[in-house]
Amino acid sequence: MAWTQSDLDALDKAISSGKQTVEYDGRRVVYRSMQDLFVARRLVRKSLGYPQTDGVVLPITNKDVTSTQGLVNPSAGSFTI
Repeated sequence: MAWTQSDLDALDKAISSGKQTVEYDGRRVVYRSMQDLFVARRLVRKSLGYPQTDGVVLPITNKDVTSTQGLVNPSAGSFTI
């Protein structure tokens, strides 16, 4: 089956409303759990070419990660300041 943006929209609508029933092309699908809805959403997003982030976006930072300030010193077993 070729997925469409309207299929993804229907899944998003069901997830946001808390319902486990989605209609595709006039057919009704009842998912067993919200987890199944999220799995279906991931499948449709992947087939439509969306990035697979699941809403997790990591911030870009220019913090110097080579500094030892605030990191655990394995030999001392405590934090260095």
